[in-house]
Amino acid sequence: MQGTVTSQEKLTSGIHFSTLIQLELKSQIRMLKDMRLTEQFADLIPGLIAFDKHKIDLHQQMIDVVTEILSGPKPGVDYGKVAAQMPKIRAELEDVDHTIFTNVTPLICMILIDMRPDSKNHVSHLVITKAEKVELIERLVSGFGDAFNQKQKYFMVSAGLVMKGFLDDHASSDDPWE
Repeated sequence: MQGTVTSQEKLTSGIHFSTLIQLELKSQIRMLKDMRLTEQFADLIPGLIAFDKHKIDLHQQMIDVVTEILSGPKPGVDYGKVAAQMPKIRAELEDVDHTIFTNVTPLICMILIDMRPDSKNHVSHLVITKAEKVELIERLVSGFGDAFNQKQKYFMVSAGLVMKGFLDDHASSDDPWE
């Protein structure tokens, strides 16, 4: 039987989690820097990089707050005020994710659409092949894991679900055209 998790263990887990998020965001930035989009969507990648950098900074603020708390009492430090920064930082992180969900997810879907109309004058096909579409869906499902099935979904999980549904609803570039 495991013992109760102490406050210190919860705080150090928070540092660990935020550090992992920072490393993942830095990896995403490196990948994004190698990508190029058409002129119509040229601002998307720099925008995503700016969001990721902002999230890295916010996670660093969380690490700094927890480190301050874990470092022990110091004269003149208002620990209530220090701790009160955490919900503000978390709210700002949620706001960034909400902005990505509402503003970036639709743009990513638009990038994947082949603008040539089918016989019904609908843009029903993607610019990616069936194999690429399957791989992308598999990456979404494995990347988000059980989060897709949770009752309460965060904005980034919702964005993943929107992307998966979008991909499911559109034909691939190598599917027959009507």
